[in-house]
Amino acid sequence: MLEALVVVIAFLGLIFGGMLAVISPEEMKKGEKWFRALRGIVLSALFIAFAFLVLPNFLVLLIGGLIGFAIATLFSKIYFYLGIGLMVSFLTFINDYIVLIASLIFIFGLPEGTLRVGRLKNKNWTTLKRLSFNSIFFIVPFLFLFSKDFIILNIDWVLAFVAGGIICLTGKKTYSEVFLKI
Repeated sequence: MLEALVVVIAFLGLIFGGMLAVISPEEMKKGEKWFRALRGIVLSALFIAFAFLVLPNFLVLLIGGLIGFAIATLFSKIYFYLGIGLMVSFLTFINDYIVLIASLIFIFGLPEGTLRVGRLKNKNWTTLKRLSFNSIFFIVPFLFLFSKDFIILNIDWVLAFVAGGIICLTGKKTYSEVFLKI
């Protein structure tokens, strides 16, 4: 039961970030570069956290990371990968690791929601509905818990897949912001 609460709290970072952009649009111009920096730092920390558990099995990290990287170029919903990562963190049964991943996802959601809503021309409360659409991608990985035994046996591969997807999407966001000025 507490796992469901952790999932909801981790996702609320995106909603709170969107609310922040709606409430204080005048601060968006000044704080945009800091929100982008915070988002990149948190994504890097998430990559390190996922890769750290797989690091003893470097070949799995490399192959699984490349698979995750390749799939993330085609399916670039960051909250899908974060949902898989949070789901797998529950299966590690390391309470500190679960809290770390959930906290980083919450912190990532704050600048992500702020930047997504800040880019929109029409900033009203219905834009938060657009943010909540990401909850579908965030919750879908938890359906994999029905095959928990399979995931536990292959936890290194799943963590490497998530790490590869996150590093790909971190690179995509950085490239589009720096070179394409989006």
